[in-house]
Amino acid sequence: MGGLLEENVEQSMTAAAETEANELSEWNERNRLVVRLLSEHPVYEDGDRANVRAYLQTQQEERPDAAIIRAYVIDRRNQTVATSTNPTMERRTVGNLAGVNGSPSGISMTSR
Repeated sequence: MGGLLEENVEQSMTAAAETEANELSEWNERNRLVVRLLSEHPVYEDGDRANVRAYLQTQQEERPDAAIIRAYVIDRRNQTVATSTNPTMERRTVGNLAGVNGSPSGISMTSR
């Protein structure tokens, strides 16, 4: 009897873990798609930080397919935030982004 119960519990836990892993994988893929769509916009071509910030803020407010908490454009040369939906985050190093206000960093897009 005990062996059967253990087997049922193990099967149940395995099924729950697989379901959660699949959901996490889908969530990750949706986020990758949103980042890709945001990063391909022509607003980045002229390098105007105010225009980029305005675009990111608009996307943050209006995208029905993603809950964007914050978004950054990272300058890969010096590993700092070039532009952000929150201007106070600009010029911070990438290492200082994780855990800001108790939450992990938001969507990041690297500069070209």
